[in-house]
Amino acid sequence: MKRGNVRSTVEGGSKVEVMKVSSKSISRSVADSLVAELKKKDKVKMRAIGAGAVNQTIKAIAIARRFIISSGFDLFFVPVFTDIDINGEVCTAITFLVELQKNSLK
Repeated sequence: MKRGNVRSTVEGGSKVEVMKVSSKSISRSVADSLVAELKKKDKVKMRAIGAGAVNQTIKAIAIARRFIISSGFDLFFVPVFTDIDINGEVCTAITFLVELQKNSLK
């Protein structure tokens, strides 16, 4: 079962945890990981490189939202283009800033 990998990376001189999602990640497993991370803290960064990885990330966020919404919370996210270095080569990724918020619609 391929899950989103949560790893610490250095961004802007400070250590940040980022959940990395690939095109081979199973969206349900990534959703489970996302919910577990959101229980620890109310904001999570998810990173995807390529269309398949972006697709799996969006599906995982939608699935996680289904799990969370019944408990009176909701998920919101902002996609941001990010340049990252992979083995000396600069690649463009999409970083999803996912946030847990109290659901004001109930």
